[in-house]
This record gives sequence, C-alpha cells and structure tokens, in this order.
Amino acid sequence: MFHPCLLSLGGVIVLAAALMAQPTVPDRAHVRGSAEPTGKRVESAAKKLAAGQSNEALDDLLRILDDAGDDLTTIDGSHFVPARWPVQSLLASLPPTTLATYRDRIDGPARVLLEAARKNRDLAPLWAIQERFFVSRPGEEALRLLGDRLFERGEIHTAERVWSRLVPSSQPDLAYPSPSATAAAGDLARLVLAAIFQGETGRAKSLLEELKSKHPDASGSLAGVTGPFASTLESLIAKPPTFPSDHRLPRSWPTLAAGPSRESRITGTLPRHWPSRPTWTLVLPPLRPVVKSDRGALPLPEYEPLLLNGRVLVSDGTQVFSIDLRTGERRSTLLQLEGPPGPPPSGSTRLFVRGTHANDRGLAESTIVSLAIPGPSARGEAATPRRLWSVTAPAADDGVEQEFLGPPLTANRRLWAVLARNEGGRVVHSVVCYEPSDSLEAPARPAWLTEICDASPATTNGSEMRRNTPTLAGRNVVVCSHAGAVVALDASTGRRAWAYRYARTASPGLTNLPDLAPPTYHAGRVFVAPADSDRVFALDAETGEKLWESGPCEGAHILGVTGGRVIVSFVGRTPGLRGLSIRNGSHRDPEGWVQQRSSLPRAFGSGLVSEDAIFWPTKSGLFVLHPDTGEPLAPPLRPYRDTTDTLQPSACFGPIAFADGCLIAMVPTQVGGIRRDQVWGYVLGPESR
Repeated sequence: MFHPCLLSLGGVIVLAAALMAQPTVPDRAHVRGSAEPTGKRVESAAKKLAAGQSNEALDDLLRILDDAGDDLTTIDGSHFVPARWPVQSLLASLPPTTLATYRDRIDGPARVLLEAARKNRDLAPLWAIQERFFVSRPGEEALRLLGDRLFERGEIHTAERVWSRLVPSSQPDLAYPSPSATAAAGDLARLVLAAIFQGETGRAKSLLEELKSKHPDASGSLAGVTGPFASTLESLIAKPPTFPSDHRLPRSWPTLAAGPSRESRITGTLPRHWPSRPTWTLVLPPLRPVVKSDRGALPLPEYEPLLLNGRVLVSDGTQVFSIDLRTGERRSTLLQLEGPPGPPPSGSTRLFVRGTHANDRGLAESTIVSLAIPGPSARGEAATPRRLWSVTAPAADDGVEQEFLGPPLTANRRLWAVLARNEGGRVVHSVVCYEPSDSLEAPARPAWLTEICDASPATTNGSEMRRNTPTLAGRNVVVCSHAGAVVALDASTGRRAWAYRYARTASPGLTNLPDLAPPTYHAGRVFVAPADSDRVFALDAETGEKLWESGPCEGAHILGVTGGRVIVSFVGRTPGLRGLSIRNGSHRDPEGWVQQRSSLPRAFGSGLVSEDAIFWPTKSGLFVLHPDTGEPLAPPLRPYRDTTDTLQPSACFGPIAFADGCLIAMVPTQVGGIRRDQVWGYVLGPESR
C-alpha cells in the first residue's frame, strides 16, 4: 500500500516532468517605434476635449502631430497605428467653432496639395492630405478623388475604405466631419459600386436599399453612366461586371512567388495531366559549405528556381546556376557571386539574389548581388550572366553587424530586403531600401533602414535566423517576422504604417519549416501564416486592422489566392488543405472548403495556383486540385526514378515554378550522404506557350 505522502510526491514529480516536456511559449514581440508615452498624450488630449477644453486639446494634438505623429500607438496591444491617425480622429470631433478656426489655418496648404494631385495624377499629395490635413475643407474632395483613383487602379477594397470616411452610416475607421449633404448620395452610391465590383452582392443590395431610402431621386455620373444612381446600380447587380481574363501563360517567373505581391498566381490554363517523367533533368553540383558567421547561424541558402529570359536560375547563396529552360543544358559556367563586376550584356534583364561570401577575416558576410541576365537570343560570351554590383548588409546604428535574411523584393526602381541581428538574446528585424536599384553601380548607402520588431527566438537551434523576404502591398512594404509581429512600412520613405502583434504558440518543429513564407497581398488584404502561430490572419493592407483569423491550422503555408479563396496547406497531426474565403476566413461550404485526412501527404515547398487549378507539391509528388473544392483533377505527378541512375530522389517535389510553357521543380537527392539536388523540367508543346 502506497503512503499518501509518497503518492502526492509522485504526482508532483509526474506533473513537473510533464510541464518540463511542454514546449515553452515564446514571449510576445516588441514592436519597434511603439511609444506608450505618446499614447498617453493622445489619451490626455481626448480627456481635455471631452471636458470642453477644446483649445487646450487642439494645442496638444497639434504638438503630437509635429513631434510624434509617426510614433506607433495601440489601444488593444495587438493593432498599432501611427499617432497621427487617432489625432486626426480627435480633430474631427472638435466643436464646430474650434474646427472652423483650425480649418482656416490648414486649408491653404491642403489646397496646394490638392491642386498638385489634380495636375499630375499622383496619389502621394492625396495621402498627405489624409495624414496631415484630414479635417480641412479641401480634404473632402481629396477623399473622393483618392478613392476614385484607387478604384481606377483596381484597388477596390482600399478605395471603399477611403470613400467610407465620407459616409457616417458605414461606421468608418475615421469619419470626415460634416461632409457635404449634396454629395451624400454619390458617396453612398460609390460604396454600393465597390461592393458590386468585389462580388459581394448581398452587401451591395443592402447598401442600395439604404441609398433608395435616403436619396430616392438622386442621379449623376457613376461607372461611366449618367442617370439615376439606383437604376445604374440595379443594372450592375443584375448583370455584374466581368473582367476579361488574360489567358496568356506567363513568360517569366522572375522572383519568389512570381511577383512582388507574392500571390504565386499565373494567368491562363495549365494542363491537368502531365507526362510521368520529366523532359529533362539536371543534377546540381554539391552545395558549397557556408562559412560560419560570428553572429550566429546564417539563413539557409535560396533554392527557389527563377525563370527569366529562357533560363532557369538557381542560387545556393555562393553561386548561380544558369540552365536552358527548354533543354536543361547548362548555358553558362558557374557564376560566382564574388569577384569584379562587368558591363551588362545588351538586352539583358536585371536579377537580384542574396549571396554569402567570406570577408577578409574569413567570416561570412551576406550580400545582395545585382546580376544582368542576357536575353534569349544571346550567344557565345554575350550569353553569360554578369555580376554588376553587390552591397553588404549594413550595420545597425550601434555598429552591430546584420544579415540579409532572404531574397530581396524589387519594384518601381527600388529594392527592399529584410535584415536581422542578435541583440541580448533577442532577434531584431529591420527592413532596408536601396534606390535606384537598376543603376550600373551599387547605391552608395541605403535610402532608408527601419527597425520593425524584436523578439526571443522561437527555438534554440538557429531557426531565429529563418529566411524572410518582404511583400509589396499597395503603397506599403509588409514583413511577417515569424517572431510575433507583422509590420508595414511606407515603401518610399520607410515610415512605419502599422503593425499587428499576434499571440505566439509553442509548436516544436513547425518553426523549422524551410519554406519562405512571406505575406500574400490580394484585393486590398494581406494574408499571413506565421511560423510561430497556429492561425492564418487577414489584415487590411492600408490600416493593418485584423479582418479575420482562421481556426487552428498548425504549420500553415499559403500556396496562393484563387477563386476568392486563400489556399493554405497545413502539417498538424492530420495534414491537409483549406480554401479560406478571402472575405471572412471561413472554410465551410459554400464560402470555403477543407480537405483533411491522415492519408494526405505532407506539403513540401512552395506551389502555385491558376484560375482553374492548384498545384500542390508534397512529399509524395505534385498534386493538381480543383480550386473550388480541393478535390484532385488528375492523378498526382510522382517523383521520377531512373533505375540506371545512382542519384535517387527523395519522395518529395518542390518548390515549383512555371513560365514559357515549362514547369520547373526542385527535387532533393543525396549521394553517399552528400546533398546533390536536381532540377526537373516538364516542357509543354508550342500551343501551350
């Protein structure tokens, strides 16, 4: 018979052992640029305004705008916005007399910005009015003009958010004070139009009923039609607008996930049935050993294929392999990422990769390298890619050296990359921008460098230096740190636009997934699947407001967006796929779907989506699935094994890319314990290019 005390002691020991076995939940991230004192200043001004001390409150708010408008503030501890936005909200609630006096002071500079926007169709002056002179009299017209131009650009979701600030009944995030009553019908009609163009028929009908109730006889020009607003909108609801699809297959896959928005989406229709063996295969040389850094473990090398100018380009961080897209032949000798630069070949296209080289102390330094890739018709020496310039990761303000975490993002003659450094046991993430990125010489210095967050590492095995790369989302560059925070910066200035801090979870092994997992931008929304969370989040690209979060989804990885759904693979106890509605995150029919069962394989590498198919690389082959159901469209494409070849591929398939009629897959292999990866090419006929 056991003694009760021994039983109690045994229970304690068992409990302690169980607790020790539980993974430690990482602490919350600290958002750089957040300032609690500034938040308290805003609260103090709000209290003065509520107490009727409007003049004192106005003085306080203007001082905040002048000296702390860019500081991030938060109410709930999760969503952070620059202080200028809550300040503008309080200015909009000033008493009429105080507001009129303040408007007299700011209408002049606001009008200058509005005239500039009218002349050159630049959005920057219109955004500047929102940020600095929101409550000005010209601010009303600026809101309409900004929304109209965003709508013309196809940024419907953001256009609706801007227009809604003129419609108090829409409960906007920021309401313009006393908008013109004569324009109220047109403002509400714009919201109906936005709902129609986003395919939200039910919401459009509800808004239309509100319009007919409040403004039954209103008319004007809308969507290119002049007449009663109600009739115009009813016609559009009865016959929603259709947009012609671009059925041309892409000629290039020049960056991770096909483009700056990281949607992994291609236009056109791809075949569902593929041959059982690739058109060509190429075995890559062994990976070069990476020189150890004195600043911690370096990120894994890039190994996603890029397709450009008839070539497959693969970088292992120290060299680039250039392969003929259609034949698999090596088109040039190994291109070293070190050495003297050379002039770009005529007709070449610029490509940027992350490199790693040893400095004069024999330690690793990470670089961004600019390459010139010759055109498809180049021959001989002119067909050899050239290294143009490189930049070394800049040190932090305190002199601590940093590392580039992954491939850069390039657009609009700018280049952005994610940096990280270890600081007191925490990992600090930053974003750096260089411009112009297309020059023949390296930029002398960064255009800007902004710290975004710091956090304790999710694991203790070096994954704190997880690969990372930014996403272009409207006018912002967005980074998911995979360390507790998603942060957006103004793409041109580096100013902090917003931040969202999520709860981190303890998921041993899941944070070690090798795939790059940048945010995905689509339809005014940013979708993220952080490696240190078991949720997928949808955030407003302009404000960072959380639109929805999914249910538990361990090891989630976003494959792309198609058919109004975010396609997500996950690798929890029971692996599978989900199609989450971009509007509310539901995976339930008819808005979404789920495929989850123990017989499904585990995802491996990044895939792609098209209008009518999902290409999902897994450890058992490449699966082609229907975007509306997740059901298979054809038998999976299994890894091909040549019995005469000593190189036997692992049972996995990915990452993949597609361009110019060719599907390219990276396939891991080993020989004698040495990694010797292969590139496989599946080439379509001329009619499919």
